[in-house]
Amino acid sequence: VSVAIAVTFLCGIYQLSLGMLRFGVVATYLSEPMVRGFTTACSIHVCVTQLKYMFGVSVSRYSGPLASEQTTIEFCSHLGHTNLVSLLLCVICTVGLAGSKELGDRYRNRLPAPIPLELILVVLATLASSGLELNEKHAVDIIGDIPTGLKPPVVPSFTLFGKVVVDAITLAIVGFSIAISMGKTFALKHGYNIDSNQQELVAIGLSNIFGSIFHSFTISCAMSRSLVQDATGGQTQVAGLVSALLVLIVILAISSLFRPLPRSGQAALAAVVLVNLKGMFKQFADVPQLWRTCRIDLAMWMVTFWASVLLGLDLGLAVAVSFALLSVVIRTQTPKYSILGKIPNTDIYLDLKEYAEAKEVSGIRIFQTNASLYFANADMYTEALISKTGLDPRSLIAVRKKFLAHQQRLERKRRREAGTEAKSATLNLGEAVTRGGEAVDGAEAGHVVLPLEESEEQGLTSPAYRFLVLDFGAVTFVDTPGVKMLKRIFQEHKEVGVQVCLAGCRAVVVTQLERTGFLSGPSSKAQLFLSVPDAVAHCQRQDALHSRPALTTPPGAHNHTADGRVGA
Repeated sequence: VSVAIAVTFLCGIYQLSLGMLRFGVVATYLSEPMVRGFTTACSIHVCVTQLKYMFGVSVSRYSGPLASEQTTIEFCSHLGHTNLVSLLLCVICTVGLAGSKELGDRYRNRLPAPIPLELILVVLATLASSGLELNEKHAVDIIGDIPTGLKPPVVPSFTLFGKVVVDAITLAIVGFSIAISMGKTFALKHGYNIDSNQQELVAIGLSNIFGSIFHSFTISCAMSRSLVQDATGGQTQVAGLVSALLVLIVILAISSLFRPLPRSGQAALAAVVLVNLKGMFKQFADVPQLWRTCRIDLAMWMVTFWASVLLGLDLGLAVAVSFALLSVVIRTQTPKYSILGKIPNTDIYLDLKEYAEAKEVSGIRIFQTNASLYFANADMYTEALISKTGLDPRSLIAVRKKFLAHQQRLERKRRREAGTEAKSATLNLGEAVTRGGEAVDGAEAGHVVLPLEESEEQGLTSPAYRFLVLDFGAVTFVDTPGVKMLKRIFQEHKEVGVQVCLAGCRAVVVTQLERTGFLSGPSSKAQLFLSVPDAVAHCQRQDALHSRPALTTPPGAHNHTADGRVGA
């Protein structure tokens, strides 16, 4: 008991502290597929715990990974000792409650108030157990004696905190996650919002702190009881207050009336739990739906469900959150890359592969991504750019450098040969100084004109386009590796004669580019445009200026005057 009190108190301290620090923001990582897979796994654990009561057999309690599987295996080995009366009571109560709820749902609008079917079933089961003497004649297990009154408050043993610190952290996180998961489930069902950032953590933390003083275990969200309250029409804190007051009255005054309530057959309690878990089991229908809509969300659902069932709720939740973060990285690492084309007579640019009406702009490539640029996908962005545009600047630069190096070697070889000929020619310099009475300039005599080889054109082909527009409309942030990647793209394309422009950058992206020095020069800022149409219009103007024929001047027209003006 002292250990349980210490764990509960320390768990409450953690939750209260995390709530004050607004740690509840981590609940945003609990996506809907994860929550639904997690709550479905919780319902499996609840059902497994009810098996021994339903069949009236004795099963050991397990904890840790594969606990539910071990419980199920031991339960199956004890099926030969099933209490048939308990099983019959369970079946009758389950069928009766399920049928009554179906009728109640069908005629709900005609009823002045919801009928508390669960309460009626508990009362009838208690009366039947007492009147038929099920415990004495058929060995049907019953609730038995319930301690009366409240335990006196105690102070937690601070010497135990060091031994339970890890357990308390685990319970604090898992308890909050279960509560927030069920809260999101009911919020989605009834159409309201919950404050997962602070309110829930603070409330649960305070409950654990004060509850530990009165011998309470670590609290969270009781799935079966929450479902029962929702099924009976409870929607506000008043329902919880009434339930708490009734429990207090039972503990203080009328606990003896519940002594004959059958427990193992679950004529009331297990039937109530199983019937109200029906909504959780309906979440298995998410699997075919997610298969048709989003395979990544399906993987999230399945990983969360199986990890929670096999490893337990604590380790399962850790695996689910880790997989969620991994899925985010995978999605941003493998975004969609597109080459855009223009819809004729509009300023709309769409994917060329998806829209047949889109036409590529002559001399301009428009490259679009739907993800941010950071260390995990910077290299992939460059690879996709090369693949989509068909231009690899690095390869083109390498080919040109290799070709120029080859030309330089040929030129040096020719110079050496020309130098040898010039050296031999100096032996007869006296004979070659004059020709026909005219002097020959020595410098002119030693000058060698090297003609270009025809193979020079190989490797110096120009790119298929002169302008590259990078559509950054979907980019929300760029980190340092992403900026370095952009610098390389700009520099390499400039070396091969392609001008790069950025279009649609958000203010936060522009700020990041300025802080990293990417926009330090005026020429860099001139390559930023508000939208793709603006960037395309700029490129077309630049292309028109570049393609305009040069003005020719008649021979002899370059007569410079004394003041430097060009005259006729």
